[in-house]
Amino acid sequence: MPINFTQLFKDSWNFLQNQRKFTFSFVGIFMLLSAAVGLIQQAMLPAIENADAMSDEQRLEVLLQQSNSTDIFWFTLLKMFLMLFLTFWGTTAVHQISQRQYQGLGQSAGRTFTRLFGALLLTIICFFPFFVGIISVLSTFLQTVAGGQASGFSSIIGLFLIIIGVLTLIRLCLSPIRYLIDEQESIKSAVQNTLKFSNKRTSTLFFYCVISYLFFPLVAFQLAVLAQNIILSAVALLVMSLINVFSIVFTYRFYVIFNQKASAL
Repeated sequence: MPINFTQLFKDSWNFLQNQRKFTFSFVGIFMLLSAAVGLIQQAMLPAIENADAMSDEQRLEVLLQQSNSTDIFWFTLLKMFLMLFLTFWGTTAVHQISQRQYQGLGQSAGRTFTRLFGALLLTIICFFPFFVGIISVLSTFLQTVAGGQASGFSSIIGLFLIIIGVLTLIRLCLSPIRYLIDEQESIKSAVQNTLKFSNKRTSTLFFYCVISYLFFPLVAFQLAVLAQNIILSAVALLVMSLINVFSIVFTYRFYVIFNQKASAL
């Protein structure tokens, strides 16, 4: 089931240009949230003293000690929740605009809250096996770096979970969107219908996942690395927020086209 991703990019960009009020609003919201998160994170994770005099292993050990804090754990969960809510909110707004039902940010936010729990649960289902595998592999790697003896069995289990996680993500990646924008869908039916529509269409979904979960984050990461002063940081924050909004539109438009083509077959 071929999908013209080049045209999808163009259509998504045209949407941002035509719906400037939506674009400016959500870019601004993403910028404010990202700036606030960055400031709080800097306060919680102070700069490492004498970092230049430390070896890579010593810096890694200090960072691990800082990240093991309970406060950091809960703050990270809160940050992920807020970013997911903004993504769901933006998706709801894009859907309402496309259906000519948009009545403002407040109305779309309220609609998002009514479907938030199910969308969050489906997102967790999509990513949980993959993250468990990543954590398992990372823990084995860090144990090796620290001079311990890593278990080969743990590494194999971690790699197996990563493979299962990738397959699960590809098959179910559109289930949160399906549940979010379709009031007739339950959590169970969203999973069932997504699996049904994704059957024998994994190559198309794989390309979508590469773009959404690898390409966009890599571009944002490169921008963050280049931000070496206040001006560059502000520019990077603006562009990264624009990428976040663009990815919301891109995902929604892909979902619509994918469903149309899958239903027609």
